[in-house]
Parts: sequence; structure tokens; C-alpha cells
Amino acid sequence: MLLAILRGEFNINGFRNKNLQKLLGFNGGKISRLIKRLRVHGLIKKATDSYKYYLTKIGKETIIMAQKIKDWCWFQHIAIEYYAKKYINLKDKVLNPLSSQVHAHCLD
Repeated sequence: MLLAILRGEFNINGFRNKNLQKLLGFNGGKISRLIKRLRVHGLIKKATDSYKYYLTKIGKETIIMAQKIKDWCWFQHIAIEYYAKKYINLKDKVLNPLSSQVHAHCLD
């Protein structure tokens, strides 16, 4: 939802519950509860005399920072998996004395 409300089209015209229903496929009640949470935390503000909402400056900064953290964590996770797979065989051979290859080498 956060990336949906960050879309450029909503910067100019704002967004409504119906806009988010179409984008996300959630029902109106769920969208209303999410909008309420965002308002309570100060990430969005309601336009006067309308059903439109706009991101606040702190809301934009928070969503962008959250996305950066998510991307960084994902990258770290992929890197850890890559190196774990690459070096797991080497670690097992060196640290596991019951390994047949290491055991055979010790007997020579």
C-alpha cells in the first residue's frame, strides 16, 4: 500500500479509498482502516471538504526510507545465501572430521 500511495499521480490529485481499492484489490473497509493508521501516524493528511488524502513530507521520506531498508535487507539476504552455498562444502570438509574425504586424507 505504501508504494501505491507514493505514485506520482497521487501527488497532484491526491488519492481516495476507491483509488486504492482498484490498485490493491482490497475491500473498502480494509482500505479505510489502513488510511486511518496512516493518518494517526502523520504520514498522510486529509484534504478539507473532500474524500482525498495527500502524503505529508514526513510520509514521503518515511516510505522512501522504508523501501531503501527493505531493498538493502533483501540484498544482504541474497548475498548471505550465495556465500553460504558457495562455502558450505569447504566448511564441511575442513570442520567435519567424520567426512569420508577428510578421514581418508588423514589416513594417508
